[in-house]
Amino acid sequence: MSGLQPFALADLPAEPWKNGGGRTRTVATWPAGAGLSDFDARVSVATIGASGPFSRFPGIDRQIVLLSGGGVRLHGPGIDHHLDMPLAPFAFAGEAEVEATVLGGPSEDFNVMVRRGRWRARVEVLRTARHWPGGVGGVLLAWRGDWTVLGDDADAAPVRLTPGEGVWWQNGGQALACAPAGDAGALLAVAFDSV
Repeated sequence: MSGLQPFALADLPAEPWKNGGGRTRTVATWPAGAGLSDFDARVSVATIGASGPFSRFPGIDRQIVLLSGGGVRLHGPGIDHHLDMPLAPFAFAGEAEVEATVLGGPSEDFNVMVRRGRWRARVEVLRTARHWPGGVGGVLLAWRGDWTVLGDDADAAPVRLTPGEGVWWQNGGQALACAPAGDAGALLAVAFDSV
């Protein structure tokens, strides 16, 4: 496995959405440095402050997780979902015509996108100690509580994460050992695999 690459959400620059209706912070893309038109996978955190349409991404499978705030109602042809329960992933097709109606104020959301037919994403919220698959790439983001992550390199020191900190990797291998420091932890976990 390539080394775990650390990041802190507070240090990631905010950029406008594809449709200009919000702001997002890119955690990582595969391949590294890929843009909105040529990524195989992308993980980001977005702030939704006003109602409006989501950007459309034909050929992309999306998953979204409410991190904080009042959430949004996602609606359009074949979709009517209240994204108002924190830390519960919701999947939808990127080409869907989705409108977001803000529910009670701004929200912050974790977003995972993969190019359909090339990659697939597994997204979970870990609350107890677990091994997480290496996949061809992935992301771990501590959201509640402190976490320790240990890769498969016997010489590597454990990585300690506080809320808002995480790691991403590419060219995965063995599972990562993830453990919370207490009982109230929440770690967003993403693993990518090629189709």
